[in-house]
Amino acid sequence: MDDYDHDHAPAVRNYLSIGEIIASTDHPRRRAVSPDRNVEVASDMTWEEGRASSRPHTQIHRRCGACQMPFQLYERMIAITRRGGRLQIYDAQVATARPIAKQWYKVKATFCKLLGCSICQKSDESATIHIECFKLFMQECTAPDKIHRLWLASIVMDPWLQCRDTGLHYNFHERMSSEDAARAWNIPLVARLPPEICLLILGQTRDSLFTKYIAVISRARELSTSTCPRQPPVSVPLCDIKYWTRGMAWPMQMAEENEDDIIKITIDSSGIQYIERVDKIGDPMYSTHLRKLFLVEESYKLENVKAEIFGGHCRLTVPDDVNLVLWDNPMPFKLYASLRLPPDHGFDRFSSIDTSSCFGLTFFFHVGHIVAVHPHLNNIWDRDARRTFESLPLQQQKAVLWIYVPFPEGEELRGYCLRNRRTKEETESIGPCLALYMKQQGIIEIGYRYPLADDYTVCRSRNRPFLIHNSRTGYLRPHPQLIEREQLCGIAVGAAYPGSYQNKSTDAETSAYLDRLLKPSRYEIHSTARLEQVKLAEVYHDARTRCCRGIMFYYENGKRRAVGECRIGVDVVRSCEYPTHFMYSEKEYLLPDSRTRYEGTVIEMTDDVSRVYSGDSMVATVSAAWRPAAMVGRMEFRFAYGSAHIRVFRE
Repeated sequence: MDDYDHDHAPAVRNYLSIGEIIASTDHPRRRAVSPDRNVEVASDMTWEEGRASSRPHTQIHRRCGACQMPFQLYERMIAITRRGGRLQIYDAQVATARPIAKQWYKVKATFCKLLGCSICQKSDESATIHIECFKLFMQECTAPDKIHRLWLASIVMDPWLQCRDTGLHYNFHERMSSEDAARAWNIPLVARLPPEICLLILGQTRDSLFTKYIAVISRARELSTSTCPRQPPVSVPLCDIKYWTRGMAWPMQMAEENEDDIIKITIDSSGIQYIERVDKIGDPMYSTHLRKLFLVEESYKLENVKAEIFGGHCRLTVPDDVNLVLWDNPMPFKLYASLRLPPDHGFDRFSSIDTSSCFGLTFFFHVGHIVAVHPHLNNIWDRDARRTFESLPLQQQKAVLWIYVPFPEGEELRGYCLRNRRTKEETESIGPCLALYMKQQGIIEIGYRYPLADDYTVCRSRNRPFLIHNSRTGYLRPHPQLIEREQLCGIAVGAAYPGSYQNKSTDAETSAYLDRLLKPSRYEIHSTARLEQVKLAEVYHDARTRCCRGIMFYYENGKRRAVGECRIGVDVVRSCEYPTHFMYSEKEYLLPDSRTRYEGTVIEMTDDVSRVYSGDSMVATVSAAWRPAAMVGRMEFRFAYGSAHIRVFRE
């Protein structure tokens, strides 16, 4: 066994042995509620030696190094850290939604979950793995130094040290085989099926043990035959590399340097996959949302960047004065130019969405910011927005709002605008409001309904353009009990390509009218829809509370309109064709593990009011009085986390 794999000194027992890890998963303890609260968390005065900043940090990552999937709430983890030339394995306990990590007193290190933590960057690097995935990997990997290979493959998931948590998912389309699916499902004949059929089946059973099992055994097979990690590392200037792909021990180098060349680096869930050269700047291509990222830049701008190649993996060494920008588009130059950003901007990741290939967009809204956007595509993996939701941090998943904008056939995007909001006293920043100028649906506002800023800019477009925006990033600020704490920001810049800019001013009379009429509550979002000529109405219900989350209206002229939270593929849907009335009743309820009472609304669409009163099961379960309303006028849907209210305006 490789001496890198174990460090079992008898005098030190603050980490786990392989036998202890396996024993801890033989009879797992069921957990129906939150873990015990009597375990201290990492704080600056926890340790007897002094402040936590003086102790080494063990980074707790957001994705498993074996299955490469995000950690869900209360999942068991282990941390592998290399200290003093040897690998040590710690019990990292469970994943929590807090920005700090739980740990026990005997660990001689601080478990840290902060992205970009300065102490973590100075400490030894670590990998975080599901305890079940680690046990399966140990059984499947045939290499003698399997733990060292897993640790090495896990730390290079970050393409360079300053780039943390790319959020990319395991690419089953490229890396899964039919044999892996046959083993996972325990059906030997599945090995004869084409991989495309297995992918369709896997898409129906995702978010289960099958997907995690297949990802781990595929990962174990790859690392069993990868380059030996004991090979000395190779440091090469990035500008000298002509081509490299994962698994190569030495890159193909340039015969002579050309400053006009363009370097393109492809990144997947395992880290850097390709380094290659591109001849010329072309038009924007396809979007690889949550599958791959690309770094595309002129070679002269990367002359101080070096590529470290070791064990068949590659990682970049980036100076602090170099800002590398990631895109989910293989050719982003023209997209980047349309943003009109200054050269010294601080954004390091952008997203591009091809609206011509999607039938809708889901915007994830969290406490004043749009933190993610999901394009709904006609494939089994991206038909709903669960993958994008799972890429968010756990503390955001608990209170994020889903805002769906349909893109039916014949719909066009005429304009894109990020408009700043202001409070009446102008003493507080409440985040920007995104306005989409649609051909059929009119202006759709995504954000809090406060008065607008005086001046704003609209990016005018036609047909189905690319939507461009910066992606969610994390930054750090001081915390009274910790050294630093992670805060999250959302979309701050955006544009449409192709498009042209138009400066506009807010109508003072309209702004004053909205301010006087609405008097909005903090964190409430408004959406409206017409009630006439509705061909089909789909009501999205919360399965636990029976309260309405959102409604999708299909009109006779082909238009669509969504109000509230329409969580496609997640919530229970009740539909009604050609409704004439809707029944609604307000209801108070408690969410699990919460003492806060929320106010919701139960809604039932119907084409016959008498039939609803006589035999509908949902009506019978609601004790409050039902109120009927005819499908005439305009519905206003006001919603926030855990609550929803409706009003009907007769015009």
